[in-house]
Amino acid sequence: FELKGWLREQEVLKRIENMEGWVSPRLEIRFDLSEGELKIFTAQGDRFLTSTELAQLKKQAEEQVELERQRAELERQRADLAEQRAELAQSRMQLLEARLQELGIDPEQL
Repeated sequence: FELKGWLREQEVLKRIENMEGWVSPRLEIRFDLSEGELKIFTAQGDRFLTSTELAQLKKQAEEQVELERQRAELERQRADLAEQRAELAQSRMQLLEARLQELGIDPEQL
């Protein structure tokens, strides 16, 4: 595998003789051909991710978003259930109070 590069000088393109370890003067990115594959590094020394790696990160992020959405939906369902239980308890209490009043018992005196 041979990587070829060209550098513009004035109005002329000049071939870069050796791309191994070459650093772009404008972008300050470095090209590495070691281990049989091209790796490109930022000016800070971080490796640019491959398209495959970027796709995996995107998929992981999408899966995380879906999990968070499912968690939020579950919490909403739990809150709805708790509200329904509270409403049911309130209804039962009102029915019991009404029944006690029918029997002549003041629920406030209990």
